[in-house]
Amino acid sequence: MGSIKINVFVILILISFTSCSLIGIDHWFELGKDDENGQYVPKHDRFKFKDKPNNVFPPILDTINIYKLMEAYRKDYMVYPINTYSQESYPWLKRNVSYIKFYSNGRCLSFSIPTKNETGLELSLTRADLNPNNPYSSKDYFYCKDGKKIQIENFIYGEGYGMYVIFDYFLNETGDTLKMIYKNSVDVYVKEKLPSNWEKYKVDW
Repeated sequence: MGSIKINVFVILILISFTSCSLIGIDHWFELGKDDENGQYVPKHDRFKFKDKPNNVFPPILDTINIYKLMEAYRKDYMVYPINTYSQESYPWLKRNVSYIKFYSNGRCLSFSIPTKNETGLELSLTRADLNPNNPYSSKDYFYCKDGKKIQIENFIYGEGYGMYVIFDYFLNETGDTLKMIYKNSVDVYVKEKLPSNWEKYKVDW
C-alpha cells in the first residue's frame, strides 16, 4: 500500500513538472509580447516592409486624412454596418469603428474606437485616437511595388504565438476609397477628412 502511494506521488510530480515545462515551452515559442503601451508587438522586429527599398508611393494615397471602414463583406454577405450573414457573427465589427492612417514614410496606423461609450452615447473620432501609443493601435508598414496594389504588414496575436500578416489593398481612381480583398472577405474604407488644426503625432516606429 505504501509503494502505491509513493508511485502516485511520483506520477503527480511528473505531471506537474511536465505541465510547467509545456507552459515554459509555449512561452518560449511565443513571438510577441505586450509593450509599455499595451500593444502586442514582436519580441524581435522582423517586418519585411520596414524601410524596404523601391517603395512606389501611390500619388493618390491620402497621407493627410484618414480612411474609415464603411462596409465589410464575408462570403458575399454584408456583415457591417448591417449584418445579413448572422447576427451572432462578427459582433466586434458592430461594436467598433476601424480606421487606417497612412504616412509618407511607408508607415501606417491601424486602430479602432468603440461606437458608443458605457452610457450608450455615440462616439466620434478625436485627436487622441490618432495617438500611435495607445492599446487600440497597431503600428504597421505598407509597401507598393507598382503604384497600385498596397500591401499592409502587421503583427497580430495569431494562434496565441504572434504572427506577421500581409493583406492587399486597392485604391479607386480618385484615391478616396480603399478596398481590402482577401479570399471571401472584402473591407471597404472611405476617406474622411481630419480637422486641419489637429496637432500631428510623431511617427517614430
